[in-house]
Amino acid sequence: YMSNAGYEDVRETIAQSLNRRFGTSFHAGNILMTVGAASGLNVILKTLLNPGEQVITFAPYFVEYGSYVRNYDGELVVVSPNTVDFQPNLVEFEEKINEKTKAVIINTPNNPTGAVYNKEQLKEWVDYALNNHAVILFDSAYEAFISDPELPRSIYAIEGAKKCAIEFCSLSKTAGFTGTRCGYTVVPKELEREGMNINKLWLRLSLIHISEPTRPEP
Repeated sequence: YMSNAGYEDVRETIAQSLNRRFGTSFHAGNILMTVGAASGLNVILKTLLNPGEQVITFAPYFVEYGSYVRNYDGELVVVSPNTVDFQPNLVEFEEKINEKTKAVIINTPNNPTGAVYNKEQLKEWVDYALNNHAVILFDSAYEAFISDPELPRSIYAIEGAKKCAIEFCSLSKTAGFTGTRCGYTVVPKELEREGMNINKLWLRLSLIHISEPTRPEP
């Protein structure tokens, strides 16, 4: 059997791919293979949420977000979109933030509209999260369908994102076999909140043992 986190060589290959594309320094210990991107989001919410806390996202959104948040007795708070280009209504966003807000889910390209954030917009989110000690849950399941090279395909293309963002990706979407449920999650070791390292907490709460089992000599 493989490690619960997935084969180490697969995770290391994904890490090196991210490093080549975005200038990051990830390794296998930052990557968890999941049953699609949705499974990764479920695991992270288990790590982050306490009962009664809130997660903000923007309409229209992947309907299962609500189920994942409620799994851990949280509340999904939905912000209306700008109906011209489906970009977030930031005025309403600020109105809905309160002491119970734990994280914000950003989905780009968006399911179902296909709207994509540019670098300037994502930098605003990263700056906001850093300044407010917030966590961005970045759903990039459809990143392979971005054809414009000027548009970012990962939150980690933005400086500072490793200190505030967790990314969820779908190999099923990339390879065109949706439903096969193959994805991965990236949790930087630089991400800390409330005095805790989220990478370590994520591994512990998920009952994941990253290191490969020691095999006896034949």
